Amino acid sequence: MEILDLRHFSSADLRPLLEDEISMWGRTLSWDYATSAEMILRYMDAKILPGYAAIERGSIFGYSFFVYEQNKGVIGDLFVRDSVRDSVRDSARDARSSNQHEVEERLLTHVIETLQQSPGIHRVEAQLLAHHTGEVSRPFLQQGFSRHPRVFMNFDIGKHPQSAPPLPPEFEIRPWSEQEYQSAAALITAAYRGHVDSEINDAPARWSDSSSARRCAPMSATSRRSACSRNTAPPGSARPCWPPRRKISASGDFVSSR
Repeated sequence: MEILDLRHFSSADLRPLLEDEISMWGRTLSWDYATSAEMILRYMDAKILPGYAAIERGSIFGYSFFVYEQNKGVIGDLFVRDSVRDSVRDSARDARSSNQHEVEERLLTHVIETLQQSPGIHRVEAQLLAHHTGEVSRPFLQQGFSRHPRVFMNFDIGKHPQSAPPLPPEFEIRPWSEQEYQSAAALITAAYRGHVDSEINDAPARWSDSSSARRCAPMSATSRRSACSRNTAPPGSARPCWPPRRKISASGDFVSSR
């Protein structure tokens, strides 16, 4: 097994693995991952998606990618195919799980180390929704991260009435318009103040006043997914220092430090 730069490969090389990942997202989270997968494949062909691939017998059976957002690195995904299929022996299943987990940790370690060594990167985040809490935490914990639990809920619409309950008279629901930006910015700022997400997610730090939040409001309509993050160096530092004095927190394989 080899770990190679993801940009050595094309969308045709990665597509079979992504088809397995799409199925996994559907089974695990009832989530249609097809649109995200197509975007990843476009970036693969453009050779602009940094990351690593796990290769065996010339085929990709695992990968992880990341992107740069100004002074922040975001680990976007981690997926390793179950390499032993249709096995009925417990020992084979145990070996499979162990091998799969080992590859996941190796991929994550490569990505984390790359981001640590990237000039100008002061923070790292990861979006790893498809993994159970703590399942891939060791590479982060080895770098000084800790976690907060995060719970995802399912709601079976078919078992509940389709009609919406009546609103209290003091409330109304109306279409969004640009005139709502100011009040939405104030709401975002107030909601994050003192909340654990203000430590995990660096966005509230940029929203120290409502004018900053107002600039971010159009993007804030979509909630951020769970992630791992940490500050890697003080602003203006010539190279990342590991670790500086830090405050560390996390959420269900979503971690941060300041």
